[in-house]
Amino acid sequence: MHVTTEQRLTAATAEAGAAHRKEIADGLQSMFSELKRTGSRDDERAEDGGWAPIELTDERYSHAPPPPELFKRSDGVALLYPKKIHYFFGLPETAKSFAAQVAVARTLNDGGRVLYLDFENDPYSVRERLIAVGATWAGLKGLVYVNPERPWRSDAERKHFFSLLEARADLIIVDGVSNARA
Repeated sequence: MHVTTEQRLTAATAEAGAAHRKEIADGLQSMFSELKRTGSRDDERAEDGGWAPIELTDERYSHAPPPPELFKRSDGVALLYPKKIHYFFGLPETAKSFAAQVAVARTLNDGGRVLYLDFENDPYSVRERLIAVGATWAGLKGLVYVNPERPWRSDAERKHFFSLLEARADLIIVDGVSNARA
């Protein structure tokens, strides 16, 4: 059975029961929906929500998708795909943030741009960890770091969030989702 992000967030907020946790989950759901909406689907597919049949003989489906390019291992094999949503799931304290920060450092050092939405830590800790895993000062210039205390509540906050997405980062990290949902 396939479980959607919406189902995971809804279940988590039902368990949490706290009003502000639901607000965070609702905000994250809106964010994930926007990321999916602005992702790799073409306009025609976005309008039908993916429910219309696809003619696989259509020429636009005859080319393989681009290979992974981000988060390269020491042997040069990349693990993450550009313009795709990736989830790191695991129990608390199982190095999800660490793995994401290694991906961030490598992307930045390769000249990429990263949007980092951090619901769990603080700017100092993240900066120190990025440097510890190899990010350079020059690379950090390509980082847009945001440390929201709550989901958006006003139209101005919402517009600011969506302006972050318009930057078209090579990698977007949403860190602390389980903390926001617990």
